[in-house]
Amino acid sequence: MFGCENGYVYQVRRPKASEVDNSDSFYWEDPPIKSWRIKIMEFQMQKNQKKDEAEEEKKRRMRLRGELPPEDEEPEEDWDPESIRTIMPCKSSDGRPQFIVSSQGAFHGFIYVCSMDEIRPIRAIPIEPDLHVTSMQRTVKSYGEMITIGYENGNIELVMNGNFDKRMSVKYHDGHSGQITAACMTRDSNFFLSSANDGLIYVF
Repeated sequence: MFGCENGYVYQVRRPKASEVDNSDSFYWEDPPIKSWRIKIMEFQMQKNQKKDEAEEEKKRRMRLRGELPPEDEEPEEDWDPESIRTIMPCKSSDGRPQFIVSSQGAFHGFIYVCSMDEIRPIRAIPIEPDLHVTSMQRTVKSYGEMITIGYENGNIELVMNGNFDKRMSVKYHDGHSGQITAACMTRDSNFFLSSANDGLIYVF
């Protein structure tokens, strides 16, 4: 999965050896690519009103029959896409593939749980205002899943088993030049490491 500065996420299936002839070139022609663009959620819309489901179903049927007058069509409210700053694949509680992204501009202040099958993010998780996420990593260990979220002020949040309502925060890097670049557990789960732009690596 690739998060791009145009606000799009692209998902490319890993190639199989039988699909790629690299005797002449490593170029992979016509790979299967899915794309997704970050969009605002309902609570972020200025109107912020819940639409009447019966009325919307009536309009949908009229639209299919070509009977809906143009003046009854409401333009979809949206913001211009902003750069995807971080992206991390994950899974839902029932095992379906999802991903978590952070963005900037009008979209900042939250990290978003998303799915390629949904037009809009599934969930928005508030983060500290005026801060940008600089690193996200997921580690699955015998005791469960841990997600590490690093911020531009040197803060790191630890999330256990996808419970974003209970986050533990640690901060050891310099808040002025300590933008977190990576944070993860070692393979044996005995140590936690973090690195940042202050030129330090901490081992806990």
